[in-house]
Amino acid sequence: MDNTLILSCSHRKNSVSKQVADVCQERIKIFSADTQATTFDFGENPLPMWNEEVWNESPQWQQDLAPLREAAEACDSLIVIVPEYAGMVAPMAKNVMLFLTTELIGHKPAVLVGISAGIGGSYPIAEMRMSGYKNNRILWLPDHTIIRSAGDFKAPFESARQKESLEHLDHSIKMLSEYAKVLPAVRSSQAFINQPFPFGM
Repeated sequence: MDNTLILSCSHRKNSVSKQVADVCQERIKIFSADTQATTFDFGENPLPMWNEEVWNESPQWQQDLAPLREAAEACDSLIVIVPEYAGMVAPMAKNVMLFLTTELIGHKPAVLVGISAGIGGSYPIAEMRMSGYKNNRILWLPDHTIIRSAGDFKAPFESARQKESLEHLDHSIKMLSEYAKVLPAVRSSQAFINQPFPFGM
């Protein structure tokens, strides 16, 4: 059974990002009965901000990170939901990327889903593509989805914008499933296992 990890990176409880994560889970069930989806909602269960004690594997950090690390290691693909805060990606999104190492998510396919209360949402996508992958080697899919007027994005998806956003999301989820089928061969290769440049080139 395939396993998709959904990361809802809003800082808010009962967030629109979590609402979209729930939609993702529902659509995954529709398209693939063999895929299990797990959501981490960092609004309800926030991670502490990264500090150098992570490198020392202190008992507190081991406890805080254990559920996320286990889920990331077990997953075959990821959906990363990134809300826009004042034209920037939410800090939690970058925080999470610092904790997810190559051993956990390297060369695993991931879809970015931008969230905007208005007509924005592109800046967080650009920010994550620019610097969210370097050390952890997450593999962003070429396509992404931006949910605009995201507070209205809920069933029955009646408006033209909602329908278009849902079509984009559905396509992203279907493509994610296809990537997840073929990339295990990359992760089991000697080129991946013996990579000489752990911090990028």
